[in-house]
Amino acid sequence: MRIYIIGFMGSGKSTLGKPIARALGCNFYDLDNYIEQQMGSTIAAIFEQQGEAAFRALETKYLEELSAANENCVISTGGGTPCFGDNMEMINSLGMSVYLQQEVSVLTHRLLNSKISRPLIAGKTPEQLRSFIEQKLAEREPYYKRASITVADAERDASRIINVLKFSTQI
Repeated sequence: MRIYIIGFMGSGKSTLGKPIARALGCNFYDLDNYIEQQMGSTIAAIFEQQGEAAFRALETKYLEELSAANENCVISTGGGTPCFGDNMEMINSLGMSVYLQQEVSVLTHRLLNSKISRPLIAGKTPEQLRSFIEQKLAEREPYYKRASITVADAERDASRIINVLKFSTQI
């Protein structure tokens, strides 16, 4: 079974995806890292040189590629992945999706303190970042809420998610 971890940037998709994959005995893939490996470039550089539309096309291409090549795996998507093209439909048709829902204040704190370069939020003040998160989350939430399972921040630990997945899918 393929499990797709979705949610806003900074929600913990990669952090939780790794132990979930380990516990289920399958491989873990971070879609952003996979894109960087395939392209030989950073996400930030792809955004800068090719623009967001080109990045989103690459994201869909590599999501399809990872999904086709890996029957049993956990894939952590980018924050915007489910919201473009038919990606959410593809995700739900090929496996189980888990939305890591997180409060704006927590996302703001995490992203302000993140060591990862994120092109969509580069150079924003704390107030601009909070406003950006509120706006983008409002746009993206309808896609995220189409996930098979939603995990609220109070329930955020890998073992609970694994138990929910096992119960939901009879893994």
